[in-house]
Amino acid sequence: MSINPPEGFTRFDQLTGNAFMEMVGPLFLRIDPERGPIFGFRVEPRHCNAIGICHGGMIATFADIYLPTQVRFDPEFDDGYTPTISLTLDFVGMGKVGQWVEGRGRLVRRTGRIIFVEGLVTANGEPILRASGSFRRGKPGERIDTNEMLQDLAGTWKFPERF
Repeated sequence: MSINPPEGFTRFDQLTGNAFMEMVGPLFLRIDPERGPIFGFRVEPRHCNAIGICHGGMIATFADIYLPTQVRFDPEFDDGYTPTISLTLDFVGMGKVGQWVEGRGRLVRRTGRIIFVEGLVTANGEPILRASGSFRRGKPGERIDTNEMLQDLAGTWKFPERF
């Protein structure tokens, strides 16, 4: 089985010092000029539960990774590390081995201390998860190398009103 992503995606989980992302990945990223960052992974047998579908824990992990990363593409803000405060997940479908899973999101609000983000995860284009989360804003400069890498990938893209 090939884990290759669709055309236009680049490997995203090779961030320095992030062994956990390397363990659950590979994860991929593509910037859509109109809709912003799109994150994805190919479902492998190791991602599946005993009944052969992508484990809810893997999909939850994916949402917990891509939702706060989504907002890090904004060159006007440096949120540093963004630990999860709350993550709300509604499972509405399932992913199967070999399917391509994508996550898209949008910034709902940024306050002085918290980021609110919502997103949708699909498997082969069909919705499997609706997610929303709040994440603590860290100190500017904590992740500057990663921010610069993400902003280079994003180019001049700005946050969409929809996803």
